[in-house]
Amino acid sequence: MRTVALTVKSSETIKDLKALLCEKYGFAENHQELFLGGDMLMDYQSLVDCGVQRDSTVHLVLQNTVGIKLFVKLPSIQGTIEIEAHDTIRNIKAMIQAKEMIPSDQFTLVYGGEFLEEDSTLASLGIKSESTLQMIYAPKDTLSISVRAPSRETVKLKVRAFFTVNDVKNIVGNNIGVSVSYQSLIYAGKQLEDLKTLAFYDIRDEYVLEMSPHLFQIFVKVFDGRRTLTIDVKQSDVVEDVKVKVFRKLKVSMKRYYCCRLLFGGKRLRNGRDLASYNIQKDSTLSFVMSTNIF
Repeated sequence: MRTVALTVKSSETIKDLKALLCEKYGFAENHQELFLGGDMLMDYQSLVDCGVQRDSTVHLVLQNTVGIKLFVKLPSIQGTIEIEAHDTIRNIKAMIQAKEMIPSDQFTLVYGGEFLEEDSTLASLGIKSESTLQMIYAPKDTLSISVRAPSRETVKLKVRAFFTVNDVKNIVGNNIGVSVSYQSLIYAGKQLEDLKTLAFYDIRDEYVLEMSPHLFQIFVKVFDGRRTLTIDVKQSDVVEDVKVKVFRKLKVSMKRYYCCRLLFGGKRLRNGRDLASYNIQKDSTLSFVMSTNIF
């Protein structure tokens, strides 16, 4: 898919625009279908009548005899339907209703984590052959879900099915004071992606999500000054945990464990305290010092 710029007059018709595309790019006029905002544009319409303005984007679909095969994932089975690029989501829902006997007003279609507007065409949404749409039953306006934190504290939330995972993280963060960047939400053993909606994961009323401590990267500058280690940690890790990870990276005997110390911002980190208490965050740099040379 590519985008090209054309200079036209607002008084020109859609047929004129098709002729211009034919002249410039060789697309046969009778194979062209043009769409704006999901609506098919008719040959006799002028650009101004269609609402085409300066810097508008018009979608071109080249028709041929080959239809699009689309997979629709139902809650219990996966079905296949044959459609055309200019079909709207409303048309597809009608086909599903006829095939599966499910009223079209009782479900919605999701692609790439987003609800699909009924007036949009497959072409305008960029949905190609062999794509999979997910069908979910029309969700309740409001869902009651729970999020269980690592501390076993449970937060009860009122959310909507179209909320993203990131939206939920923000709500939880405001409740228990945990930054979004340090949260991972888990459902059915799977980590949920920030930009996907709850509907995409089929999360329903009274479901429980688990919050897993989020790993992030810090740097540890070794006392010899010649190397810097990369360590994955959690904010709940205590200083001793980091020391153990450093020893493992260096492949050094743990017998020297009590001869080392960690510094951050010029200050020594005390055993028993976690990284959060020192405000150690992603890409922070610590210094690792031994009281005697181990090399």
